[in-house]
Amino acid sequence: MTSDVDVIKPARAMEEMTSDVDVIKPARAMEEMTSDVDVIKPARAMEEMTSDVDVIKPARAMEEMTSDVDVIKPARAMEEMTSDVDVIKPARAMEEMTSDVDVIKPARAMEEMTSDVDVIKPARAMEEMTSDVDVIKPARAMEEMTSDVDVIKPARAMEEMTSDVDVIKPARAMEEMTSDVDVIKPARAMEEMTSDVDVIKPARAMEEMTSDVDVIKPARAMEEMTSDVDVIKPARAMEEMTSDVDVIKPARAMEEMTSDVDVIKPARAMEEMTSDVDVIKPARAMEEMTSDVDVIKPARAMEEMTSDVDVIKPARAMEEMTSDVDVIKPARAMEEMTSDVDVIKPARAMSDVGLTMTNCILFRIETSISA
Repeated sequence: MTSDVDVIKPARAMEEMTSDVDVIKPARAMEEMTSDVDVIKPARAMEEMTSDVDVIKPARAMEEMTSDVDVIKPARAMEEMTSDVDVIKPARAMEEMTSDVDVIKPARAMEEMTSDVDVIKPARAMEEMTSDVDVIKPARAMEEMTSDVDVIKPARAMEEMTSDVDVIKPARAMEEMTSDVDVIKPARAMEEMTSDVDVIKPARAMEEMTSDVDVIKPARAMEEMTSDVDVIKPARAMEEMTSDVDVIKPARAMEEMTSDVDVIKPARAMEEMTSDVDVIKPARAMEEMTSDVDVIKPARAMEEMTSDVDVIKPARAMEEMTSDVDVIKPARAMEEMTSDVDVIKPARAMSDVGLTMTNCILFRIETSISA
């Protein structure tokens, strides 16, 4: 991989990516996407994406995406979202999305969201969210959230959260989180996280990552992470990460998180995280990554990545991506998208997302065990 700024590259097979600024492309198959500004489209079948700045493309089980300004919208059911700025909405079933700038719409259940700026709403059941700026709300059950700025709340049970600035709280059971700015806490299946200007890339394989700025590494097992600036580390096994700012760590079991600004901590096992700004750390396997600025690399196999600025590229098959500006394209079938300004439209049409997700999880677990 070759990249200059903000690039994420997690992959499970053979990957190739070329980008200049903020590029994320995780996919499980072959993908294709062409866009000019802030487009997200992840897919699980054949995909291809071309972009220069801010490109995110993760696919298969966990759909994670991000943009220049805190945007995450993965879901496990059928969703519908309309936003004006920084909206993410990828979906695995039937989706429809209309947006002007930075729009992502992933969903696996039925969802509806309306926001003005930076809105994320992934959910597995029925959700409703109203926010003005930077709002994320993925959930698996019934959720309701009202926030003014940067709010994320995914959950599998019943949750309620009210925050003023950048708050994310997804959980599988009963969770409580206290944060001042930019807090993300998703859990269980899909690990979604975001930051003011960072990237999220959780993985389900064995991972290990060390970075100085903007690193994502979430985990599903036992994790420990300490960071100060934009660090993400997801993993399902044993992980350790040290970063300075922006750290996100989601979990599925017992969680504890203390942060002041932009903190995400979802996990499925036992986790502990202490961060000051934007921390993300999801992961499920073994990973290794070395980067200086904004680097995300979660993968399900064995991966190695070296980047200087914001590099994200996760994929599970053979991928190639070239983009110009903020492009995200996750999809599960064969997709093609062309947009001028921040448009995301991933969809597999009508599908049994429940069974598919179960199969994906089982497959990943099986692969991890064999690895």
